[in-house]
Amino acid sequence: MSKNTSKEISGPKSHWLFGLMREFLGDTLGFLQDVRNNYGPVSKFRILRVYNYLISDPEQIEIIFQDKCNLFIKNTGFFRHFYDIFGQGLLTSEGSHWKKNRKLISPVFRPNNISEYVHEFESLTNSEIVNWGSKINLDFHEVAMRLTANIATKTLFGIDNYNHDHKLQRSIRVLEQQIAVRIGRPFIFQDYLPTRSNFQYRSSLRYLERTVQSLIEEFKRNKKGDKSVLSLLVDAKYEDGSLVTKKQLRDEALTLFLAGHDSTAILLSWMFYLVSVNESVLKRLRAEWDTVLGDSEIEFKSLQNLKYTLAVIDETLRLYPPAYIIGRQTTDDYKLGDYVIPAGAPVVISPYVMGRSRKYFENPDEFDPDRWTTEFRNSLPKGAFIPFGGGKRTCIGEYFAKIEAMTVMISILMKYNIKYTGGSDPEPLISINMPPKNGMSFEFTLI
Repeated sequence: MSKNTSKEISGPKSHWLFGLMREFLGDTLGFLQDVRNNYGPVSKFRILRVYNYLISDPEQIEIIFQDKCNLFIKNTGFFRHFYDIFGQGLLTSEGSHWKKNRKLISPVFRPNNISEYVHEFESLTNSEIVNWGSKINLDFHEVAMRLTANIATKTLFGIDNYNHDHKLQRSIRVLEQQIAVRIGRPFIFQDYLPTRSNFQYRSSLRYLERTVQSLIEEFKRNKKGDKSVLSLLVDAKYEDGSLVTKKQLRDEALTLFLAGHDSTAILLSWMFYLVSVNESVLKRLRAEWDTVLGDSEIEFKSLQNLKYTLAVIDETLRLYPPAYIIGRQTTDDYKLGDYVIPAGAPVVISPYVMGRSRKYFENPDEFDPDRWTTEFRNSLPKGAFIPFGGGKRTCIGEYFAKIEAMTVMISILMKYNIKYTGGSDPEPLISINMPPKNGMSFEFTLI
């Protein structure tokens, strides 16, 4: 079937000039679900003059991620707002550049290396909560951001007791909020106007860059042959004998610093919320921890036996995937069944939409960790559950994040009861990821 005779891809009607930009920005998650539910697993919607193609078929998603990954590259229209943050790090780079750096970094995220980090996860968590006392009210998302930043600097940069000040946390929060603003801007020149918003963004980015650069310099002064990412990158050589450049070191370090703690903090925040409003789940978790761990320190081998704990993590990721949307674009025409997606077209894949599909998840809006049986996992199409992406570009830190989240949750909830005190249900902030919009307020009471 030729392009001229291909079947028309359906989608909602749109404004002649703005398309569906207002609807998309007003309720992104609801909008994407409506398009999928009303127009099928291959549909399209227009933003300004550009048609975006929403793919919600697991088989096609797997093909896009795995078999046709060279045809579907990162969406430049989406990531153009963030190149000044991530540069050519693993998150944004393509082709041979991405491949050689992925190969260089991947050994540090293998299970045998992650196993050596578990005691650091537990120790740093205990240091965070040591002064909580018998009862405390706090914004747990702020705590999780601070804690995972400390964990990232230790395990990814090999630096002990790095003092993360409040300005760093504020800078990260500003970037998180301003990224959400930038996503809603149709024209790139808006990112460079002399506005207060852009000034805050640039100032926060400069502070984060200085912080990461200081981590790099401190590591160079005190490196001890550890297995951190920096230990691999600072003295690493590619297959052709070339060294990692200063710019590439900056890009990878900044990417891994943000990805190494921001996404895990978001996972922890949503998971603590879901556990706090489901008392039976917390009882089941503690029963499993008592049986598998007892009174011993948390060990990597023991964590691998916590099947229900893993189910709680995966159920949280299904409902609140940190990366709620994944953007690609085609480098050539792509024939998808009876349809053709034209070259250069933006392609949208949404882990949020896939995770709430009634076709693959019974009662998809309910928090039900018991759904994650071995049989269910084996029957689920690969493209139906994709909180960390898929194929060759699956997030390099997926296993790291899950083990870290397990350890933090056990370390806190074996000592404290938890009560959500935020009043109304928390809402996600639509940014480059999906943190709680107004933080996550809890009361922690010593058991």
